[in-house]
Amino acid sequence: MLVTERCVKCLYGRQEAVSKDEDYLSEIRQILNNRGEMDSAPYMVYLFNQVYEKKYGKKYSFEKEKKECNDFVLSMQEKLRKELRRADDPLERALCFARIGNYMDYGALKEVDTDAFLKLLSDASWSSRDHEVYQSFLEECGRAEHFLLIADNCGEIVLDKLLLEILKERFPKLEITVMVRGGKVLNDVTAEDAEYVGLHETADIITNGKPLSGTVYHLLSDEAKEVFERADVILSKGQGNFESLSRQGHHVFYMFLCKCDLFTERFQVPRFTGLFLEEGILSIHVKVDECFDVCGNDVTVNLVNFHGTAESEFFTGRILAGGVDTQIYKKEEPGRLSARYMLEGTDSTGESCRIFIENNGVNEDGIIVTNPRIITDSKVLSWMMSSEMEGRVLSGEDGLVIKLYQKKRRQQI
Repeated sequence: MLVTERCVKCLYGRQEAVSKDEDYLSEIRQILNNRGEMDSAPYMVYLFNQVYEKKYGKKYSFEKEKKECNDFVLSMQEKLRKELRRADDPLERALCFARIGNYMDYGALKEVDTDAFLKLLSDASWSSRDHEVYQSFLEECGRAEHFLLIADNCGEIVLDKLLLEILKERFPKLEITVMVRGGKVLNDVTAEDAEYVGLHETADIITNGKPLSGTVYHLLSDEAKEVFERADVILSKGQGNFESLSRQGHHVFYMFLCKCDLFTERFQVPRFTGLFLEEGILSIHVKVDECFDVCGNDVTVNLVNFHGTAESEFFTGRILAGGVDTQIYKKEEPGRLSARYMLEGTDSTGESCRIFIENNGVNEDGIIVTNPRIITDSKVLSWMMSSEMEGRVLSGEDGLVIKLYQKKRRQQI
């Protein structure tokens, strides 16, 4: 998530509240003025903290607040665990609870109000958009072997632990890992905090290698990069992880509460609204216009004309007339699909552009996996033409959803 001028003003204002020393503030301004296009607010704060500690020594550790948050939610743990067991869908309910846990954030809030937290928890609910993402989450977990949860705050981590317990029961073959912070920063979870709440009994624990309230890929430790690339499903908690991981083409599920103006305005929701998002390169919502078929010699061919819309962090637009999917089914063989269509809309810089997609794949027992090829006239999206991608075709509320992702790099480290 880009650092806007509004973010810069907020980030600098917070540092002015920390120190009025002109030498210190001059270094802060230099960091902000020299930020890269893909730098995020959590990364900026990480750099600020290095300047602060060099000049003034270690920052306040939030040890007291972290223990209070963990102890408060631990005191509710058995009651919440029983409530989850009674739910019609324990995993869905556990995800709701884990999302509310993101309220416990001393980076976004001046104080954590336990009454406000309990009210949010009692009102926890699932929207129709959440349900669509949840169905995709279930499908991905159903075929996965390795699951990574990128944690955020203390207190919240107890609810994450309950979520992972339910997840493991639903998908017993999953190997679960939790990534925590590599050092003390705000009330974010460290390995010591995770062990304090008993998370090590449910999942393997690794750190991101840095005292950083986010997940900046190039700063991850070698171990963390290897786990990130191996993960078949990634669930990222909190605003900071979203800010530092999004817009890079990773296939990630994000879960957080919108706690600052940047998030509430971007997503057009009230403060403390919970979001459950799935991000890849493109999400294409397809509606079928006409279907034609022919059968002969144990072969069935379907020709499907369609229209629809596309959206992502990189592009927003529509499918132009002429989109067609050719489906060939031979007896006792997986179905073969080949779709060709063109999108028209705007890229992430607001420039008008078109994207041609050739999407070839197979349908095996209802699971459709594709290998997309892209051609575009957008300069900022030109990387898509050389990126190795994979696709999934899923059922949406009123049609099909085609999701395109960047393939895992599977680095050898």
